[in-house]
Amino acid sequence: MELDYSKPIEIAEDIFWVGYKIPNDPFQCHVYLIKNDNESVLIDPGSMITFPVTMEKITSLISINQIKYIICHHQDPDITGCVSTLEKLIPRKDKFIVSHWRAKALLKHYQWETPFFLIEENKWKLFLKNGRILDFIFTPYAHFPGAFCTFDRKTKTLFSSDIFGGFTEKCSLYARDENYFSSIKAFHEHYMPSREILLNALMEIEKKKPEMIAPQHGSIIKKDLIPYMINRMKELNCGLFLLSSYESNIEILLKVNQIVNNVFSEVINNSDYLTVLRKTFSILKESGIPIKDIITYAFNKRKNNREWYGVFSAIFGEVVFEDFKNNKAIIKNLIEGITKPRYLEKIKLITDIIEEQEFVYAIPLNPKNENLKACVYFIMEKELNEKYKKTLEEALDKLELPLSSSLANEILIKELGEEKKEIYNKAVHDALTGLKNRVFLENIAAGEVSKAIRYEYPISVIMLDIDHFKTINDTYGHLAGDYILQEVAKIIKASFRATDYVIRYGGEEILIILPYAKEKDACKRAEHIRSLIEKQEFTMGNKIIKITVSAGVYQRKDETDMAKLIAKADRRLYKAKDLGRNRVVCED
Repeated sequence: MELDYSKPIEIAEDIFWVGYKIPNDPFQCHVYLIKNDNESVLIDPGSMITFPVTMEKITSLISINQIKYIICHHQDPDITGCVSTLEKLIPRKDKFIVSHWRAKALLKHYQWETPFFLIEENKWKLFLKNGRILDFIFTPYAHFPGAFCTFDRKTKTLFSSDIFGGFTEKCSLYARDENYFSSIKAFHEHYMPSREILLNALMEIEKKKPEMIAPQHGSIIKKDLIPYMINRMKELNCGLFLLSSYESNIEILLKVNQIVNNVFSEVINNSDYLTVLRKTFSILKESGIPIKDIITYAFNKRKNNREWYGVFSAIFGEVVFEDFKNNKAIIKNLIEGITKPRYLEKIKLITDIIEEQEFVYAIPLNPKNENLKACVYFIMEKELNEKYKKTLEEALDKLELPLSSSLANEILIKELGEEKKEIYNKAVHDALTGLKNRVFLENIAAGEVSKAIRYEYPISVIMLDIDHFKTINDTYGHLAGDYILQEVAKIIKASFRATDYVIRYGGEEILIILPYAKEKDACKRAEHIRSLIEKQEFTMGNKIIKITVSAGVYQRKDETDMAKLIAKADRRLYKAKDLGRNRVVCED
């Protein structure tokens, strides 16, 4: 049924949307009213753009003098712009502006006559008549220092301020389906300062188990969509404003963010330089930039003064010339001639042929190796329009670091030789399952606890074990046991994020390290794995094998090293086995 936006819309019991549908504006600002006799609450009252319509809707429901509390989740003018006018229209003397002291520090400059009800001084609660209680959830820096959300216990409605907001092309009071996440993504990656700040806010919100989320911007999210939106939001890369000191076009910044994150991801995955180069080419192409090729020229002076010249092309691969003598001077000039990012016209570049190119962007690389010098040329099929030119220039400024890092790693690997590279990969991976192994744990993953302490984020571990594995080996043979281990490893690895570590700890034990995950979330993930494996039928020849797994889960409290976390998760694993197996234990 089509909603009538000209009238108040009741979104929960005695809670009304009283905002204004601003025409042709992707940045809708919502105002909400909790109707509660002479202690009614107005939430984020809005600007003078929305005020006349909001007032008309409020007075169709209650007398304006019934409003006792005006909640301002932060100090932006789209929330506070109308307050000076509003307070004059509410004659009662016992009204309050509800906010945090960090917002008050700025709001006091409006010289309002209405006193403040500071949430931190009132134990983060507001008790209303008729037994209604509002809880306040502190979500600092999301996206203001004193930002908070309001939770109505009676209806389990969360008024989330900027969190869960979105840019919407067409105004829709309710999110229709999971596609609303794209609106959330565009909003949060631009407005939220960092992923850690957003994760902290989401974890605090999850504790309340809201059944409806009413943000100040975007669309209201109903109960069935809330888990999906929260889980997807935990994956967001925020801090888009850090990408540029001068670019303000959100569409351009979003494209740049996507380009840079995808390239960084490829580098982090230890891809070889040519793969990174080709991935960068594909990412730029998919972003609408008419890229024709990306060519890297590199010069490396090795030990004993041996010189190495390399050319990497996204189209032609690693170019090998039969005789470099005739090309050395050209390559050296192409490298040393570029000292800062610049746009070039009509330059001769070499791959397998020499031809004149137009519309070329060049950036020098800085591999932090005094013997290695390099430059990357981005060749366009045609001249770029202004939007794509800005996108590319912003992206190139940020791509210098990952490309430099990848190239330096590539040259190092070339110097060590492919044999040593293979030895390293074998050293940190389990030969049977392909999972990381104890060597990786002791040398790399163990440092995750120090990071969690330093950056103050949660970290949990899951210790998982295949039940009665010895019986499987005895009944079906060791080949069957190996097969089961391989298949279980695939299921587990596919169920976790790229930022999680899945490690074969020993025998049939698998350790999962989950940075940023609280115990509750880790338990849910472990239970999901347990259920998946229980339902799975493993077929080997004409035999169908059914198995179960047990798991122990533990979140770091005050432990300072990974071994202690593992030991406590292991203790809970043995408790799961003592209780009959095929279960997840999350407490002692």
